[in-house]
Amino acid sequence: MTGKLLTLVTVALAASGPAAAQTALDCDRATTTVEQRICDDGGLTRLDRRVAELWSKGLATWQPERMEKQNEAARRWAAGRDACDQAERVKACIESSYERRISELRIQIGEVSADRIVDFTCTSSSEPTLSAAFYPTEPAAAMVWWGTFEGILVATPASSGVRYIGEGVELWERRNETRATLGGVQFTCKAPA
Repeated sequence: MTGKLLTLVTVALAASGPAAAQTALDCDRATTTVEQRICDDGGLTRLDRRVAELWSKGLATWQPERMEKQNEAARRWAAGRDACDQAERVKACIESSYERRISELRIQIGEVSADRIVDFTCTSSSEPTLSAAFYPTEPAAAMVWWGTFEGILVATPASSGVRYIGEGVELWERRNETRATLGGVQFTCKAPA
């Protein structure tokens, strides 16, 4: 794709301060499987542009003290997206990575509102209250606060119920039971009656 520039959210600290910079990838020089797939596929290009748009909105709204956390999350996301070159279905992996990131960014910049908020009581935990705000994004997502943990979990396919997964935390709502996992330890949680 001669001369086509694709905006990829590449996280690098700007020379003038802690704000994250965006760079453009010259698709004529795309070398990795993931870069080539993004450059060659209009749908992936649109997803990439949406992430770049949301990131720009975030830069305009996030407080300076949150930028380090945002930059680290973006670096982890980009590394995960780039690891899609090892997936059996590379394109599906890249799409899923972008869709998850778009859900996360929409929540972080306040583009979408929670449709329900629940304070769960969890058994056998030093932190008995797990609070979750559930968002009607695609894929669905939940913002979770549990003890010192705060993060966004994204819905993934499950055999029953809805399973939300984030870094080191999982919340699985099925039938009349909710299970939460933190650091590999599973707890049973109940919503208020």
